[in-house]
Amino acid sequence: MQFGELHGNAEIANLRLRLVRDPRFPEAVRDIVVEFGTPKHQDVIDEYLSGAQVTDEELKRVWTDTQFPAASANLVYRQFYQTLREINAKLPANRRIRVVLGEPTPLTMTAEAELIRRETVAKGRNALLVYGEMHFARKPLYYSISDQKLAEFVFNDPEYVSTVAHLDAAGVSVFSIYAQARDEFAAVQPDVASWQTPALAIVKGTRLGVEPFATFALKDTILTVPNADGNGTHQEPGLLDPARSSLMQEQFDAVLVLGPSSE
Repeated sequence: MQFGELHGNAEIANLRLRLVRDPRFPEAVRDIVVEFGTPKHQDVIDEYLSGAQVTDEELKRVWTDTQFPAASANLVYRQFYQTLREINAKLPANRRIRVVLGEPTPLTMTAEAELIRRETVAKGRNALLVYGEMHFARKPLYYSISDQKLAEFVFNDPEYVSTVAHLDAAGVSVFSIYAQARDEFAAVQPDVASWQTPALAIVKGTRLGVEPFATFALKDTILTVPNADGNGTHQEPGLLDPARSSLMQEQFDAVLVLGPSSE
């Protein structure tokens, strides 16, 4: 199962803690693969989650000594690891939850999928995957940028596919969830406004499912693209083309409805 990560989002973080604290969780999931940590610190998190003594500085390096340091989310990630340590302390050694640090080098979707297959699938272990949501959009995304040749190249590049697309191609079953504020979904399906949140809903065959994914994608994405003269780069809004970026149900299996965006 893939649980979309909205980096540093408190509601997502709290829901993730509720999930791992559920007494049924250790029976269903053996590994949690996270984006916020590189394999070079795997021994540190293994020791910490087993109950061994690990200094605060060593622990903090797990999510800050990365290609994209998450220092701003220090409290969120620290609490996540502390909670898992407390849970593992109550479990027999052979049932403890393992966290796999899943930010590979080089940082590519292909490398992420290979890491997941090697560390979890090949060992016959069920895993919860915690990455940014766009790592798990199943179909290629078409960004409307000024350089249309580049947009076409990226859209058609077989290497530019998501982590979940690589896993699907390898026959790995992934249940992928997209999280967003309630009002974003209610704009398409009005009754969502009355749902108690957080709420999880399967999208196939629903009003949300047949809507272009571009309707729900974040609108503040900024892309760095090459200049037309080949010298340097510039930034442009990363807006998705609705017709070419597939339907919601083609990209994700379910949606996680959060509170209103004002919160």
